[in-house]
Amino acid sequence: MFMTSEELIQLMKWKLSRGKFRPRLIEFAASNSEEKVKASTEEAFQSASKGKLTAAIKTLTELKGIGPATASAILTAGCGQEVAFMADESVWGILGKQSLKYDLKEYLCFMEEILSIRNRLTEQGEISWTAHNVELCIWTFYQAERLGVEISPEVKSTKESLKRKSENGIKKVKKKQK
Repeated sequence: MFMTSEELIQLMKWKLSRGKFRPRLIEFAASNSEEKVKASTEEAFQSASKGKLTAAIKTLTELKGIGPATASAILTAGCGQEVAFMADESVWGILGKQSLKYDLKEYLCFMEEILSIRNRLTEQGEISWTAHNVELCIWTFYQAERLGVEISPEVKSTKESLKRKSENGIKKVKKKQK
C-alpha cells in the first residue's frame, strides 16, 4: 500500500482546510517526487502496521512539507486501526491543553492515550474500536461542546470517566520520560 503524489496533495489541502491555512505547505508537498512519495508512504504504512509508529512518522517527515500532524493523517488513511489523526480538537480533548507543539513526542503521548481509550472501549463493548474511531468521537465531542450542542448526561459521564483515566495516564507518561 502506498500514496501517490496527487493523493498527498489532496490530503494536505484537506488538512489545511480544517486548521490554520499555510499555502506554502501545499507547494512543499507538491515538490516531492512521485517515486519519493510512493516509497516513503509504502515504508511508513509497513512500519505502522508492525507497531513501529515512531519509525513510520520519521519516514514521512522526511518528505518536504510533512510534519508529525500531517504524517498522522497519512497513516490514518492506511492504518486507522492503530493510528489516529493529530487533529487539534482531538489533542485538546485528550491532553487538555490549548498550546500544541506538533512534535513527535506530543503525538506519541496523544497516541498512547488514544490506544488506552480504544482498548478500554473495546473491552467494555460489543464492537471493536479503532484508534481513528476514538479520535473522531473525541473530535466530535469537542466540536459539540464548542458549539453549545446539548450532550446527554450519559455521554458526559463517560467523557469524564475517560478523562480522569486519561489524566492518570498522562501523569504516568511524564514520570516515565523523566
